[in-house]
Amino acid sequence: MRDPSPVKAAACAEYEALLKKSHFALTNWKNGRVAIRRSGRTGRKTDNQLRVLQAAFAKAYAALQCHAHCCEVCKITALVSSRLWGDSTSASVQLYQ
Repeated sequence: MRDPSPVKAAACAEYEALLKKSHFALTNWKNGRVAIRRSGRTGRKTDNQLRVLQAAFAKAYAALQCHAHCCEVCKITALVSSRLWGDSTSASVQLYQ
């Protein structure tokens, strides 16, 4: 059975796990915003729900970025990728997509 996640496999297992967690948190945040908008709910409780979803995504994405900057495997993968494609920006693009 195929994994339905649009997240591509990475050279580092921890990076891949953090990437999936970040993608999951982003999806939850987007779906939460859509559900609240469609329902027409307003108020402090609704705002707090959105803040919690946003904070979960921010935390997951920050962990992903921190790992990408600290992990030697991720750094080497990004460097090799930038050399293969001849683009110095592709290293950072690969790490954060």
